[in-house]
Amino acid sequence: MCLKMSLDLDKIGEAMLEDLKNPNGYWNTIINQMKLESARLDKIDKWLETNDFEPMFRKLLLRNGENRSEWCYKNGYQKYGTPLMELLCTYISNRCTPATNEKLDNAFQSGLWEFKGYWFELNCGQGCYWRIYDQDLNIVEDV
Repeated sequence: MCLKMSLDLDKIGEAMLEDLKNPNGYWNTIINQMKLESARLDKIDKWLETNDFEPMFRKLLLRNGENRSEWCYKNGYQKYGTPLMELLCTYISNRCTPATNEKLDNAFQSGLWEFKGYWFELNCGQGCYWRIYDQDLNIVEDV
């Protein structure tokens, strides 16, 4: 049994190395997607150096609000965030340090970050969603 498993792992390793030689292979596609996402997050870093976060965030909240909920439900979807809101959540989870807040103790909490006076909480159970709180811990939005 162990010998067969070892041979299977060798074959998998060979297949992975062979795939890496292909510029359009699975692993290079993943690497390219990660580079693209990193470049997008770098742009947010650069933008935040010279711009105020609050007005932009308010616009994102408006676009992600009730009209978005109605549009999603009318089209047979559960509500999901706009691409820019999803990008912001990705930025926060990748570029910010996880935080703790005893007042936000959720059984399904997978991560919590404080950013610019807001708390971004990732909850995962049967699915995942973001909950955003203001500094007073009032729910601002679910993404």
